[in-house]
Amino acid sequence: MKNIREKYISIFITFMMIVSMIGINVGSVFADENSNDINVNVAVLGMYNENLFSPQQIKVKENATAEDVLKATGLNVEIKDTGMVDSIAGQKNGTDDGNYGSQSGWMYKVNYTTPQNYPKSQSVKDGDYLLFFYAKNYDDLLPSYDSTQNDFVNVTVKSIQKDNNFSEQVTALNNNSINAAIMEGLKKHGQDFDKSSLSQGALMSKDDTQFWSYILNGDNSTYNQKDTQLKDGDTITTLKDDGQGIKEVESIALDKTEANLTEGDMLQLTAAVTPEDATDTKVDWSSSDSTVAAVDENGKVTALEAGTAAITAAAEDGNKVATCNVTVSKKSATKVSITIKGYKGNSILSKNIEISDNLKILDVVKKALDDNKIAYDSNTMFVQQFHRPVTYIKTIDGESEGDRGGTSAWKYSINDGSFFSIDSMSQDIVKDKDKINIIFAGDSSNPTPFRDIDSISLDKAQLNLNLGDTQNLTATTAPKEATEPLNWTSSDESVAVVDGDGKVTAVKAGTVTITASGKYNKDIKAECTVNVSEKSQINVTGVTLDKTSASLTEGKTLQLTAAVTPDNAVNKKVDWSSSDPTVAKVDENGKVTALKAGTAAITATTEDGNKTAACDVTVIAKPIPQPPQPQPVRVTGISLDKTSANMAEGDTLQLTAVILPKDAANTKVDWSSSDPKVAAVDGNGKVTAIKAGTAVITAVSEDNRSVEVQCIVTVANIPKPIQITNLTKDSSFKLGEDAKISAKAENNSGKDQDESLIVALYDESGKFINYICSKQTIKNGYSSILTGIMKLPEEGIYKLKAFVWDSIENMNPLSDIIDIPVQSNK
Repeated sequence: MKNIREKYISIFITFMMIVSMIGINVGSVFADENSNDINVNVAVLGMYNENLFSPQQIKVKENATAEDVLKATGLNVEIKDTGMVDSIAGQKNGTDDGNYGSQSGWMYKVNYTTPQNYPKSQSVKDGDYLLFFYAKNYDDLLPSYDSTQNDFVNVTVKSIQKDNNFSEQVTALNNNSINAAIMEGLKKHGQDFDKSSLSQGALMSKDDTQFWSYILNGDNSTYNQKDTQLKDGDTITTLKDDGQGIKEVESIALDKTEANLTEGDMLQLTAAVTPEDATDTKVDWSSSDSTVAAVDENGKVTALEAGTAAITAAAEDGNKVATCNVTVSKKSATKVSITIKGYKGNSILSKNIEISDNLKILDVVKKALDDNKIAYDSNTMFVQQFHRPVTYIKTIDGESEGDRGGTSAWKYSINDGSFFSIDSMSQDIVKDKDKINIIFAGDSSNPTPFRDIDSISLDKAQLNLNLGDTQNLTATTAPKEATEPLNWTSSDESVAVVDGDGKVTAVKAGTVTITASGKYNKDIKAECTVNVSEKSQINVTGVTLDKTSASLTEGKTLQLTAAVTPDNAVNKKVDWSSSDPTVAKVDENGKVTALKAGTAAITATTEDGNKTAACDVTVIAKPIPQPPQPQPVRVTGISLDKTSANMAEGDTLQLTAVILPKDAANTKVDWSSSDPKVAAVDGNGKVTAIKAGTAVITAVSEDNRSVEVQCIVTVANIPKPIQITNLTKDSSFKLGEDAKISAKAENNSGKDQDESLIVALYDESGKFINYICSKQTIKNGYSSILTGIMKLPEEGIYKLKAFVWDSIENMNPLSDIIDIPVQSNK
């Protein structure tokens, strides 16, 4: 305690020494507790109207003087022996900086008047106003600072300098004090100013390279105006520049003019001001309906509820604006699926549900259980991991933690991921389309689902043992996924005992029942009767089958015979089994029945000693009988529409064959001529007369070669009534030439005959282009020369055709077509 008191005394003495060094009248600052203090208002203005001590009220002793009040401000004050104030805060009387001369110095006022005596002789009273002011000369009119008139105003200094952006409330003199006000603001924000520059009528930055320029109340026309009168509430906007003037904002644009959002979405809008180097690029953001979409000072939009809102960015300079119309859509419901499966194998719940946003898993599960009227119980415990009590689900549909062992409990997973302890449900938030899976685990540290046993079977219903013998019983449980442990018990452990794995040991003669039951479901069980004999008995040493392999057709049977050794073994009973009863089954006597194609091993197992022998059975599919196929209808007859014909040389004749019966499967006919030089026939029965003579045309059935029919054709050399002979000398013509075609016509028809020579021109695709016609009447028994001349085109690919008709109108052909090529002239 003594040390603490000494420490406080030391601190107080040190403080008193510091106060005396800077010239503060301690008696004025610290009044005795029992003395009466008074409140006075004081302000100190420097050479350039800057606040050396902002207008405020302080406490001094009741008998204090104006000098005491000045010293109580804490400023460094120098007083001459006469009592004259010579310097405050380093600003001495008579400072000559170009604005102030040798007559400049400190003056002061108390309330309305300027006292005629020095401050040390001027007493003050409670409520007085004192103003210390550095004047240019003794005749300078001092500002007012009293209860009736106050030349101090409260203004806002707002810096839009990018690296020093701020807004600060300051108190300043109302007349020609803008630079001083800016300096007051900068004092609290980096002090980047050179106070000495005030003598030049400006405020420079520390590096003396840039001005702190300004405008008043957002009016660019007031840029760096001098002798400006300040008013309460004015805003001085300032920034550093070269003092050359304001560069105004011309326009503003947003990166989006429309946007579609869903409730809860956010969007960052970006405003671009033109020009980029505008003096004031600050942007104010607003929303036409902040209940639909809100926007912060940086242009970040948050969609709140369905509707529309206009987000506006307004440049502080020039009121240029840009707008983005935002449409907010209602957020769709969150949908999740939930599955709960208990230890009894029952599906307690499997549902798709709709929920509200931002719900924890625990809340979702409770809602699903409540909606489906499924009973559950909750519990609360302190979870060290979360450092707080946590509520979790203990029981669902009557199945509770601990039911299947001390550490058994409910566990859950999300989207088929890892399983977690049920107490974590109160931490995780459900998202849209999440899948919640809840299981009952036998061990809280193991995510394997616990499943009760539905049934139990043993590999043996009876055992015969001698004293001291052992035998293993094998239990099969259903379903396969059951995890419930088995309990093995003996009805009389003095006769035989059984361990936890089903191993039976004979203890004394007698009969006992060995039971395998579920650990938690004791009514589900299987039993084996064990007979223990004191006599030594001969045990089985092996077993063989009469066949080790066999092939059977579906539906067939096979009797297998087992031979147990030795022959005198006491228990020669054999159990039969099939590896695939769907392929081949076996009864208790070894009779095998083939059921379907495949393979199966038929095994004989001795009851005594579990000795085995097997026969591999291959089952062959039974052949499927094929229905009789219908026989095709055979040809029995054939006939022709003509059995004889007379033809002139060059004539043609179409023969038609008729097959009998009409529904014969193969109606194809082969045609042949006995003398193709007289008359030829094609595959379709068309006969062409070649020269005078006789030929037999035969049609034979392809299906039945014994069925045929014939037509006798007689060809006569009969002169044609009109005989045409080609007299054209040229075998081809060239493009651009005159193509001259000539033909001789002889009339032996017995009458006068009109004949026309047609010369036609075709292009390479066979399209008709042009023709000429030469017409004559030839008397019976006479001949005539028909000539046609056609001027061929200069270019292209063409061909000429010439033929003789009786007339251009009737177009009855009197000759074959004469083809004449047209060649290129290149």
